Amino acid sequence: MRYVSDGNSTCYLYESGLYASTSGTGQWIGLVQSCDPDENTNIKSVRYHGQNTRNVGVFVDGALDFGGKFSYYAQDFKMLGFALGSIVDAGSPSPYTHVASEVNTGTNNVMTSGTNCPFISFTLETAQKGAAAGEHFIRTFKGCMVDSISIAGTMGEPITIDVNWVSKEGLFTSGTVTSATADTTRPYLWSDVKLWIPSGTANMITDLKSLTYTLNNNLMKEHYLNGSRQISIPIPVNRDHELSVSMDASNAWAKTMYEQYLQGGVGSQFNVLLEINASAGSKDAFLALSGCVMMDVSAPMPNDGVNEFSLTIKPTSASLSTNDLIFKWNAF
Repeated sequence: MRYVSDGNSTCYLYESGLYASTSGTGQWIGLVQSCDPDENTNIKSVRYHGQNTRNVGVFVDGALDFGGKFSYYAQDFKMLGFALGSIVDAGSPSPYTHVASEVNTGTNNVMTSGTNCPFISFTLETAQKGAAAGEHFIRTFKGCMVDSISIAGTMGEPITIDVNWVSKEGLFTSGTVTSATADTTRPYLWSDVKLWIPSGTANMITDLKSLTYTLNNNLMKEHYLNGSRQISIPIPVNRDHELSVSMDASNAWAKTMYEQYLQGGVGSQFNVLLEINASAGSKDAFLALSGCVMMDVSAPMPNDGVNEFSLTIKPTSASLSTNDLIFKWNAF
């Protein structure tokens, strides 16, 4: 039979104990729209003196690299918690509170032991279902870490999260597809979004058209001389945040954005609060971006329509506080 998209499924499983050691049951990611694994065996073509042909002399196995990207409509923000690195769960009974904050080199992960202080990792399973066990095309990626993540909001659309991951290994099976209990609540929508600049004030951008927040962990994927073709535990190095904003141009923001923040440079740093609120106290998220610098204010002037401002903002740091009906974001 042919594999058809209605039989596709993607979920994750927690890892506990050692890095890349799968534990527990399938977990719901969100309303997944696509999953695109990127698997590279890096086979090398070798030519050498004396082979007496213009063709390849021999093929040699290279380093194994596994990773990819998945995209989904957000029903929670767990993956951003994984990307930041530290999650504190609280609240009982529901709704529950989750606070995610940045971790730096040398900080231990409570869900994974090891002298290398492994970052939060998970196992990702993506499957194309056949008619019965033995006919499925299932790929399981162990030791996944969030290399980069973006959260995007556009007028009239659900909030979309894109996750780029790297992993230690990828395995093929065809037996049983892992199931995950679906979250039946509606996804976060553009109408749930408010952007406050600076945060803690009444200065909300009322004519916001789109925004994208991106966090990049810049994971190093080293292939040491250690008897294995797989990567070692990925190493988070420099962390980068960026917020891109598109808004209708108006005199309410022209002076502030251009003169105060852009021309003011590093002496005019500010804070930003991104609120995504579907139901106050039970399904909401507050992303605080601190130490922000305005990197660019683009203000093109077309000959038709409403002018727009496009802003590029670089935060120094970020933290997340949310409420939802999920008991724990951590594995335990």
